[in-house]
Amino acid sequence: MEKSVITLAGVKHCGKSTLGRLAAERCGFAFFDADAELERLHGKGTRELFRELGEEQFRRMESEVLSLISGYPGHKVISLGGGAVTNAFVTPETWNALHPLVMIDIPEETACERVFANGVPAYLEKYSDPVAALRDINSERRAQMKKKCDAIYNAAPELSPEDQAERFIEFLEKEGIL
Repeated sequence: MEKSVITLAGVKHCGKSTLGRLAAERCGFAFFDADAELERLHGKGTRELFRELGEEQFRRMESEVLSLISGYPGHKVISLGGGAVTNAFVTPETWNALHPLVMIDIPEETACERVFANGVPAYLEKYSDPVAALRDINSERRAQMKKKCDAIYNAAPELSPEDQAERFIEFLEKEGIL
């Protein structure tokens, strides 16, 4: 059964955008990265927006972008931001339009390596131990994702992006999402 939308959730830097872009390309779907769309609409990076506006206003803007993207016509793959699943401002109607939601999961060590590769993200700057804070936040986010998502894909970080995409498409087909 083919769906018109497949939405990818996962902790920050789990590979949602890379995997989503490749899967969309191979399936002939459009691809939308919620963070990139937020940046395009507001002319600033997500880290900068988060720092300037604070979390509440950032999440409000994120919810508006998700509502906008979910309404775009045609088959599409949407990559959510790492904290989007915990966004209390996203309406039930928008969440319904974003299903099926597929969680991309990676080992915690891989997540930490990727998150800190470009420095400390804005949402972790206030913590005295950003690594411990990330682990706690990821644990909470994973628990929420497991409740909201329709399927969980356990990514294999050792695979090339192309091989990962092939494996992911096979997973989607097996799960009846594609």
